[in-house]
Amino acid sequence: MPKITLARFKEIVATPEVQEIFKITASLKTPKEVEIFFKDLFTEVELHRLINRWLAARWLRKATPYRQIVQKTGISLTTLLRVNESMNNYPDEWKFLFQRAEDKTDNPYQELLKLIVPLKTPKEVDLFFTNLVSRLEMYKLRKRWMAVKMLDQNIPYRQISREVNLSLSTVLSIAQRLHQGGGGWKLALRKIQKKKL
Repeated sequence: MPKITLARFKEIVATPEVQEIFKITASLKTPKEVEIFFKDLFTEVELHRLINRWLAARWLRKATPYRQIVQKTGISLTTLLRVNESMNNYPDEWKFLFQRAEDKTDNPYQELLKLIVPLKTPKEVDLFFTNLVSRLEMYKLRKRWMAVKMLDQNIPYRQISREVNLSLSTVLSIAQRLHQGGGGWKLALRKIQKKKL
């Protein structure tokens, strides 16, 4: 996997594919829609990491000791320090996210899903993604979305593999989620096609 510098990360975020992901996310109206989309957009491991980063941010906000946060979430100290650095460098963005969070539920996954629904513009979604999704994850999300759009155009798997620089097995996995998964990719494609009408 490539090392994603901050400059490269900013380039990835500015790409049409990532901006489309932000627009789709901003158009989701219910926590259920968010869940359907996120289950296809993220891998299970990535979703678990996202939830743990959100939990870590909540506990950092309450001045919980680092050791305790690491024990509770299982995230590395390095990741925790990154979340803390992000909170210190972008206090307004984090304040915006915390204001939309319930912070009352015992289920951080449901809280995260509900946090997304009030985000109505791609810029608001950008704040969420750039603060809680890692650089490498953003890189992968972009590639997955590129593959989905090509699959929707019936482009052959091998061609997608070459052009998007994904393994054939990854393309097959994305195709399987598109055609037999929970409907997240189909929901995203409908949202984008609706915007173009």
